[in-house]
Amino acid sequence: DTLGSLANINRCFDIIENLQVPTICLINGATLGGGAELALCCDIVVTVASSKALSHIDKYHYNKDHKIGFPEVGLGIIPGAGGTYRIFKRMSQGVAKHWILSGRKFSLEEAFSDGFVDFNFQNSEDFNSFIDSFLSNSRLSLVAAKASMNKSYLELDRKKQRLIELKEYKKTLDSPDRKEALRKYKGK
Repeated sequence: DTLGSLANINRCFDIIENLQVPTICLINGATLGGGAELALCCDIVVTVASSKALSHIDKYHYNKDHKIGFPEVGLGIIPGAGGTYRIFKRMSQGVAKHWILSGRKFSLEEAFSDGFVDFNFQNSEDFNSFIDSFLSNSRLSLVAAKASMNKSYLELDRKKQRLIELKEYKKTLDSPDRKEALRKYKGK
């Protein structure tokens, strides 16, 4: 049944959105409806300009025809897997409403300028360097920083934001990762 399937998809998307570690969505080709809603669950959305930029995935499956959007209104429904509320984390209210209410398929350039896509890599060195910038950091620090940012996002009170950050900072203070990093730093 449709509503049962939608509930399962929403549970899955909530899990992805709430993963402790940073999540990166690599868009390759058409990302419409549920695919676009899945991308909204991730922390960062990236694309690549050409198959030459892809060393982490199969170059033979590269698709340069990036179409991104929410065509549901043209089908007589609305996005049902988080699109109508997650999209506001990526773009302004007016632009978000245009994306949902028009039912259009947007180009990569439009998706980038509107804020749906965060980075469009032109070559494999830049893409690999981007991925490595996460992998080279302490997992604990990544988890704490992401938690602080996510919890502070909707909090408007600056004092409460500081308390959230301090709570996450304290988790890293006496960690083995920090001690090792300081030892390496002192040795330079």
